[in-house]
Amino acid sequence: YEQTEGGRQTAMLGAWNRDGSRKWAHEIAAASRNPVVRSNGREIVTAWIQSEADGAEAVWVGSWNASGMETRARTRLGPASKTTWNLNLAVDGAEAWVVFDAVNATRSNELFFGRVGPAGAQPLQRLTRDDGMASKYPDLQAGAQGRVALTWYDTRDGNDEVYLLVTSQSELGGEIDDRARRITTTQGESVGAYVAWNGERVGLAWSDKTLGQHEVYFQSFDSAGQPLTSAERLTTSDTWSLVPAIRPWREGFALAWTEYRPASGHRER
Repeated sequence: YEQTEGGRQTAMLGAWNRDGSRKWAHEIAAASRNPVVRSNGREIVTAWIQSEADGAEAVWVGSWNASGMETRARTRLGPASKTTWNLNLAVDGAEAWVVFDAVNATRSNELFFGRVGPAGAQPLQRLTRDDGMASKYPDLQAGAQGRVALTWYDTRDGNDEVYLLVTSQSELGGEIDDRARRITTTQGESVGAYVAWNGERVGLAWSDKTLGQHEVYFQSFDSAGQPLTSAERLTTSDTWSLVPAIRPWREGFALAWTEYRPASGHRER
């Protein structure tokens, strides 16, 4: 999304050729932000946050074809909040699944899950307990044979820690706190977790700040959510390693991330 000097935000959607030349680009909606894009092989499916007439914000879902034409009516999924920054989207057949965190009749940010299909949106579900402790930045990916993997970070144990739930599609609902596996147990914050499937395996990547700056870690799990490997530190730089992206690649996983040096140059110990 783009933001003017005056703070106006506009979510954008576009397509480019491999040589970098633009095919098309559209403004999704006025006063919108944080779009996320997926493809089901036929359509480009997008979710975004959009301001409403009363100043509140909501999550919307829409679909476009390869030429940039909208293919289905836009669907309002449910309310977001000013603290909602991270939407994630998975596509399974004709359905789009959206996860995000929001303060929505809750004491703090909690995780919410919604489905949008040809018949419209199903009722929004709250996934984490309204315990007053923030649950943030979820990522959801669909696997084979009706399995799904969901990761996020939660402050319920007094620190920012990464959690993972691997379950069936039919059981992704209700409060999931007690069904999820706590992945990290470090003194520093563990945030920015992202997940991918490769066959029957789940790859999980996140950032941890215990060493004084964020470093990227990786661990793999089976289709039941049981660990296949121990957590492995992937980065060793003196910059902060953040926001890992993970995708299946050959028999394993490919990762990319951001290396960031704070303007102050201060490195915590």
